[in-house]
Amino acid sequence: MAIESLVLAKYLFQKGENSLNQSDSMACGLAISLFQDAAEIIIWTIAKELDAHVKDQEPFANLWDKIREAPKNKERKELPLKPKMLELNKIRVSFKHYGVPPEPSLGQKYMLYTEEFLRISIRTFFNKELDEVSMADLVRDEQTKKYIKEAEDQLNKNCFDKAVVACAKAESKIFAPFNSLLPEFSNKLTHYAPIFNRNYKDAAKSLLQNIEFYFDRLRMIGFASMANINMGDYLRFKSIIPSISWFANGSSQTYHRKNDYQEEEARFCIRFILDCALAVQMQVYGHQ
Repeated sequence: MAIESLVLAKYLFQKGENSLNQSDSMACGLAISLFQDAAEIIIWTIAKELDAHVKDQEPFANLWDKIREAPKNKERKELPLKPKMLELNKIRVSFKHYGVPPEPSLGQKYMLYTEEFLRISIRTFFNKELDEVSMADLVRDEQTKKYIKEAEDQLNKNCFDKAVVACAKAESKIFAPFNSLLPEFSNKLTHYAPIFNRNYKDAAKSLLQNIEFYFDRLRMIGFASMANINMGDYLRFKSIIPSISWFANGSSQTYHRKNDYQEEEARFCIRFILDCALAVQMQVYGHQ
């Protein structure tokens, strides 16, 4: 149960991070609400693990003392950053209960508060690093989960190219449920270029390649629309990842679009492909 709660807390935190917008106070308010939810999941999980004497409607500010004095907290470990988290909670209450949106420029500050709180709390009470908490455990499809975890592992090893390749492989599995609705061409259109007159063969091949590209992009837009995926993020993702060709025996061939990959690109791809997997999962199974 504790591990599931850690995964959910990290998921909510990253959804909040994705919601931040420096010019949109409502988006900032939503992000801050998600940050608070992530922190509370961790706090209540710790309270349950330590048998802390807390009531269902325990005031947020009391939880630090309750956890420190919990019967199973023999070492008297303490939750960190109480002033910062109370400030976060105050902003969240103002937004959620009184309709007062926060100043958008403050969103980054509360994101950093929450991340620091999660890192210290998880390390202190669960002897685990936040980066080790894999949200891939929320993914039901085992092959997709395997590739996402492989990407996370390669990222931790600073093997950014291998991380991005694993993300590309995960994508090919994620959209499999939609293939019957939007199938790929059974044959490459360029294969039909030879039927044209020799004088027009090259022009025909170029035209058919453009048509292939056009329909491939339409198919991609269809997938994104069906899964309610942010198109801007999807286009960026597709511009980074290599192309993967799969063979009947399960092996694959990778075709890179670039020579090297940056850490930020690998992190973006992992975060996007996880959100993508969960979005498709929601459409296919109706729940995560």
